[in-house]
Amino acid sequence: MDTQDNRTLGSLFKDNSILLTIVLIAYASNYVFNLIMSNMLEPMDYGDICVVLQLLVFFAPFALLGTELSIVKFFPQYLEAKDYGRLHGFIRWSYEVIFGIAFFILLLSSFIVFISMIVSSKGTAFERWHIMVYSIWLVPIYALNTMLAMVLQALKKYYHSTVFSGITSIGITFIINVLLFVFWKVFAGSWFGRDQLRFSVVFIIAFGFTITALYQLYLCRRFFPKDVWEAKPIHEQELWRETSWKMLISTAIFAGLMSIDIVLIELLSHNERSVAQFAAISVICGSIYVFGTAIDMIVNPQIALLMGKNDVQKLQTLLNKMNLFKIVPALIFLFGIFIFGRPILSLFGKSFPAADIPLSIVAVSFFIGLCFNSAGALLVYTKHQVLNFWLSVTQIAYIFLGDIIFIPEYGLLGAVSVLGSSIIISAFIRAFFVRKHLSIKSFFIL
Repeated sequence: MDTQDNRTLGSLFKDNSILLTIVLIAYASNYVFNLIMSNMLEPMDYGDICVVLQLLVFFAPFALLGTELSIVKFFPQYLEAKDYGRLHGFIRWSYEVIFGIAFFILLLSSFIVFISMIVSSKGTAFERWHIMVYSIWLVPIYALNTMLAMVLQALKKYYHSTVFSGITSIGITFIINVLLFVFWKVFAGSWFGRDQLRFSVVFIIAFGFTITALYQLYLCRRFFPKDVWEAKPIHEQELWRETSWKMLISTAIFAGLMSIDIVLIELLSHNERSVAQFAAISVICGSIYVFGTAIDMIVNPQIALLMGKNDVQKLQTLLNKMNLFKIVPALIFLFGIFIFGRPILSLFGKSFPAADIPLSIVAVSFFIGLCFNSAGALLVYTKHQVLNFWLSVTQIAYIFLGDIIFIPEYGLLGAVSVLGSSIIISAFIRAFFVRKHLSIKSFFIL
């Protein structure tokens, strides 16, 4: 890479230093969030809450019907053209969708709780039913956060959007951390039993979602041009609905990749602590991706730009330089996990160090996946996005079938082996197709 390219890459990181800092602090905040929960709750209950959070990620796109990604597509177009009528119409339509579904989900939640009390034959239904059954009402609250973060992104308020984008974002986890810490300090050792404690955690999470949603709503109202609200709404529901449905399919596949393992461990493992251990492993190994995620957010727009210009040579040089920035810190975290894995796991509780071997398996697979993760972006930014979609579908099918076969027999070790192999295989396959179709090496060797 020549001096000019170095200056360009350096300016990218300098201009986006705030974004990089937000991503790093968000990881630390999510780490603290999981530490607080794992020490507040029994391992089984901590695992159940993690299942709830992953299922929220999975169900949120369905609660939005894909409108959150349509926002990113249509809002910038309408704002640039000052087509405030269509923008106003889209806003009304999207909020009608989410609040209509939210009303249905809240009715369903009330009905489920009512039925559970009727059919309870002994004890209480709360002890016999999974806590996710009683947490369905969280879906629309979290979905609203997702939608508003996308609105901020469409308004080019990237820092604000990043702070609230995703269930592990700094805005959401920081608020919940404060609420959980205050709750634990005030009520520790009081009348709270196991059921009261875990349901209190669910309510605290819901309260955190509500606070961040209201704040994002305030920001959106503040940043929107006033002319939008004064314009007469123009409706193009058919176009918006068709686009949203297409977006929903891709989002659901991605959300499924994030959620399938922890759900199947919950359903198939005979060890009640496996879910909690898997959640802790995922958080710890997430450190390997944290710098890579931040760098991808900064550099991916440049990849899209260079692909549009068909400047393969300059793109290859950029990828090589980007890989160095990603791999060096990832290697440090990987060796740290190998050396201090058991002590780090012990921070989550006494039963967690037993998962040191699964931790190492996931760490290695995450590292290999990081090395080649630019291959997915390269496929998405070209005419091969359909290929990338079907590779994701195949990966989900592989994980689903593998988990069904191996989790009942091998438990957590079987689950992480299937996950790790799926990450490595899919990484190499994507890199192969990038090399074949685009003549680009995703990583130095392939």
